[in-house]
Amino acid sequence: MASILVVEDDRLARRTVVADLRDAGFHDVVEAEDVVGTRRALAQNPFDLVLLDLGLPMDEQDLLPRHGAGLDLVSEISQAGSEAPDVIVVTSVDSLDVAVDAMRRGARDYVQKPFDPVELIRRAENALSARHKTQEVKELRRIVAQSSGFEAIISGSAAMARVESVVRRVARGNSTVLITGETGTGKELIARALHFASKRREKPLVTVNCPAIPAPLLESELFGHVQGAFTDARATRRGKVERAHGGTLFLDEIGDMGLEIQAKVLRLIQEKEFERVGSDKVTPVDVRIIAATHRNLEESVADNRFRSDLYYRLNVVPIALPPLRDRPEDVPLLAEHFLAKFNQSLGTRVAGFTPEAIALMQQHSWPGNVRELQNLVECLVNLIETEETITAEDVRATLQSRGAQAPAATAAATSPLPSGGTLRENLHAYERRLIEEALRNAGGNKTQAANSLGISRPALYDRLALHNLG
Repeated sequence: MASILVVEDDRLARRTVVADLRDAGFHDVVEAEDVVGTRRALAQNPFDLVLLDLGLPMDEQDLLPRHGAGLDLVSEISQAGSEAPDVIVVTSVDSLDVAVDAMRRGARDYVQKPFDPVELIRRAENALSARHKTQEVKELRRIVAQSSGFEAIISGSAAMARVESVVRRVARGNSTVLITGETGTGKELIARALHFASKRREKPLVTVNCPAIPAPLLESELFGHVQGAFTDARATRRGKVERAHGGTLFLDEIGDMGLEIQAKVLRLIQEKEFERVGSDKVTPVDVRIIAATHRNLEESVADNRFRSDLYYRLNVVPIALPPLRDRPEDVPLLAEHFLAKFNQSLGTRVAGFTPEAIALMQQHSWPGNVRELQNLVECLVNLIETEETITAEDVRATLQSRGAQAPAATAAATSPLPSGGTLRENLHAYERRLIEEALRNAGGNKTQAANSLGISRPALYDRLALHNLG
């Protein structure tokens, strides 16, 4: 139920307004007659709305109502933070300029004396409805931030821990960030974590998927256009840059952007301004730029497919995401996460993965990275019977049916596991045996062993050190 504070020095007028509000269904109504009483009431109770007569005395001994005292109260209330109540000011007909001043100081609305009680109730209901919607939006943003920030990054690897540490530090500022990594490594996830960990979290995060928009339309999509700028421009339209004002603009796969539009993005970064298509009016804008690409932009610069000046403007803070094959310890965590997600969304009850299935997935090279793993688990959840466990054969058959080269079974993979022990201990022992078998088959050649395991040579060295294999 909404809580309302009525501030009016005229006792009869105040009691009339309070009675009208209570008759309209607002039962939590508090009264105040001067500035001191208003401050006391605000300090003691949280209110949703203040109906404030601008002509107020300072206290009971002050016999001279003054607009200045009421205006100062508007400023005080509006500056009290995100939980401050909304304010509707009441003023006389000949004090319209004072009402305008109150609106500038943060009042939501104003009414003039004498007013119709029905109109006052309507204004109060509108203000409270708008406040409720604003609070709903804030709550939704909070929920989105929880599901889109660091909580959404599922990882236990040292490589991703380093990435997360960089993201947390970089989120504090406004520097341009360039996220690189293979397709499916989670570049958009990192961009979202950056935004929702920053001071811009309450403002929009606007994403532009550069290769998804035809080159002739990309400029209009980014910067908007004025009516008549081209054949189909029937009305003036804001672009995504303008929509991101105060927030973050995420340019996904910027390596696919054409040279002509690159020049305009460079100006946006350097000058913090842009022009709509068909207009010569310069519009200033406050956006943080985060860009991402799976391409090697240095090679693109050398081939004259990407502007060097734009590359250096983008590459202020580089964040390189490791491929999934270089962090096999993340595979079990991600697989279990996706299993729980799809069990919930599909209404299934697949029990889990056998250790052999996990080990097989850790051997896979994952050319599609995390996205490929997610798709594999979704497919498996659709195929496996309720309460059953996903086996290595299920994984191998599904990978092969999707055109992927499943890792070959090895002696280590088919040998019995030790009895007892935790899942982590068994997985550790099983991984050690797989590595030993791969090294034996490769005659001690670590490059060949890494290739057969589907991981990089540096990743193999990390696993050798972990297992004290030298």
